[in-house]
Amino acid sequence: NTHELHELSVAVQELAERLDHQERLRKQLTSDFAHELRTPLATLQTHIEAFMDGVWEPDVKKLSIIHDEISRLTKIINELLELSVIESDDIKLNISEVDLTGLLKDLIESFEPLLMNKSIRLQADIADGVTLSGDADKLKRIFINVLSNAYKYTNENGLIRVALEQANGVIRVRIKDTGIGIPKEDLKYVFERFYRSDKSRSRGTGGAGIGLTITKALVEAHGGKVRIDSEEGKGTEVIIQFLQ
Repeated sequence: NTHELHELSVAVQELAERLDHQERLRKQLTSDFAHELRTPLATLQTHIEAFMDGVWEPDVKKLSIIHDEISRLTKIINELLELSVIESDDIKLNISEVDLTGLLKDLIESFEPLLMNKSIRLQADIADGVTLSGDADKLKRIFINVLSNAYKYTNENGLIRVALEQANGVIRVRIKDTGIGIPKEDLKYVFERFYRSDKSRSRGTGGAGIGLTITKALVEAHGGKVRIDSEEGKGTEVIIQFLQ
């Protein structure tokens, strides 16, 4: 009937839009990775050539630059390797009883020096005694990914709020920032691999654009759910929910 034909038409339209988006992502991938790899490789090449030609003498400062660029390359490669594991549905969890309260408090403390560099305030409302059956390392990776994004895309003198609450058998973590936000039309793509909303900011902060893809896969591996609320120019909130 007419109603069913309309629903079919809408579904086909959405499929076409998603396929078109995936095609654009594939075309963008080569360019993005060429950029991500070219900069650190060029830095390494110029420094090493300067050492070989006797223009520079190796010192701690110049060697630390080389070390940082190698670390950047390693991070990109590790993210790609991790993505390949996730896409093969081969996520292995080392289950134990995790002190989620302590884990989040430790992470917040470790981020404080970074936040101070940009004069970003952090408000924490962490419930006491919250535990979860899960993989401590992968849970830590989830929250590091989200906090890193909040830090990267929040301007100086901004604010990040982290909350942990437990009620009615549900554990909920909320991480909210006052950063650049995500355009409304892009929200449905945020968990897709290689998605990056702001190209100029993404290039400045680095990364392959797969952090949220990995985050979603790890949350779901724990039987949880993650969603993002955002408004461009006003900030983003990531809500992660687990069942006890």
